Amino acid sequence: MASENVAVMPDGVQIRYRLDGSSGLNAPLIVLSNPSLVDLTFWDEALALFLQNPQNTKYRILRYDNRGRSKHNEQRRLSLDILMEDICNLLDTIKVAKAAAVIGISLGGLTAVNLALKHPERVVAIMPCDFYPKSPPDQVEIWESRVEVARQDKTAPVDAAGARLLGEVLAEATVKRWLAPTSVHGGISQAKLQRVIKLVSENRLDGFINIVHAISSYNLEKDVPECKVLATFVAGECDDAAKYLKEMAPKYGKGVDVQIIRDAGHLPVLDQPERFTDIMTKFLEVHVV
Repeated sequence: MASENVAVMPDGVQIRYRLDGSSGLNAPLIVLSNPSLVDLTFWDEALALFLQNPQNTKYRILRYDNRGRSKHNEQRRLSLDILMEDICNLLDTIKVAKAAAVIGISLGGLTAVNLALKHPERVVAIMPCDFYPKSPPDQVEIWESRVEVARQDKTAPVDAAGARLLGEVLAEATVKRWLAPTSVHGGISQAKLQRVIKLVSENRLDGFINIVHAISSYNLEKDVPECKVLATFVAGECDDAAKYLKEMAPKYGKGVDVQIIRDAGHLPVLDQPERFTDIMTKFLEVHVV
């Protein structure tokens, strides 16, 4: 079963979402939370691999677009809490009181941890991947420089509504930074690489700037010792975040497992989709009844 729809958030913002997997309304619900600059199609390859395993067809899977991709982009300054509340409101839309798991990468990993901290009653377990528990000291300057690259890209197109898009200059640099060196240099197909670059380039510039507001300065690390939601951390071995997640894992609740994926970067689901979905399957076997 697969169905796509639009949910209206309490503030009027419209968010596209898709349901895959089991059609059973009482099936365990898995939420996939995106990194920044992509949409729900980011998960296509991994989800197809995941559902090839017959034992995984029992799950109902929700994926959605982050704010900022569509013409329904709100003007207020975003925060991690607003992005986290979107999951709660999506769960309400499909009438699910508690997700079996939230699996998120980068920004999606932050969103999963924030949900576990603020609304533990809405999720059984989380699998946050390749995120930083708190923003590095130079985060603001880094993001501002990336925004400036996009602003200076004279080749960036506009969408049907007249909104400026991110463009390929920043998109190409971003995707290559996300991937492991082996992937950039032939480890994944050129078709796949260009598909992801195109996906990133089509993000609205104003939406990107608003997402930057949410992730430039934050600190979840100080609260994780009290978290009671079950978790497994995942990171690509070539990603700097791996070191921080190893350090944070013993501090999270009573301590959690960390899975490191070889030959993978910031978004291991792109570098090593088979390994990533294998970890997903084992994580769900352990934590979801």
